[in-house]
Order: sequence, then C-alpha cells, then structure tokens
Amino acid sequence: MRTAIASNGSNLQSELGLKFGRSTHFCIFDSEKSQIQFASNPGHNINGGAGRLAVTFLTDNNIKQVIACEFGGQVKQLLSNLGIRIIIFPPNNNCIEDIIKLLKQ
Repeated sequence: MRTAIASNGSNLQSELGLKFGRSTHFCIFDSEKSQIQFASNPGHNINGGAGRLAVTFLTDNNIKQVIACEFGGQVKQLLSNLGIRIIIFPPNNNCIEDIIKLLKQ
C-alpha cells in the first residue's frame, strides 16, 4: 500500500507535518516494495487551495492512505470521496522514521 506522510522536511528525521495541505513535503512509503521517497508538496506555499492541490498530487501518485496531524473539512470530504484513508496523528514531535516503523508492524 502506498502511504503519504505529511512532512516538514525531506529526510527520515523530519517531523510529521501539522497541517496536511501546508506541509513542505510528503514522504511516500510503499509497504509492498519497502520503498521510501520524499517529494515536495506542490501547494505548501500558495495562498488558497493548498489542500486540493495536495490531494491531486496524492491521486496522481496512487496514494491509498495519508497521515498528518490536521486536515481541513473540505479536504477530509474530498479524500473520503476518493477512497483515500485518513490517519490523524496527535502533534507530539513524531519523526517520519518512527511513523514508518509503526506502519511496518
């Protein structure tokens, strides 16, 4: 399964992104291939529509679930309509590496 993790950086020690649409990067973890890659969030610094642009990025990359601390209401509905699972983590300084370890369990 391909999972996108909102990230505030582009390495495994980066912190989990607080806001889905405003995170600077996504860590894409493919559990079937055990592959990890980082990609810039195309909407992280635009004035409006950051969440929608991020959702488009996810669908273009065949993402099946996404992890962040916060999701806007419209984005939640859009992700749900697209069949993308939402996982909300509390903001407690989780690094990407720790989240991937949890996903591997």
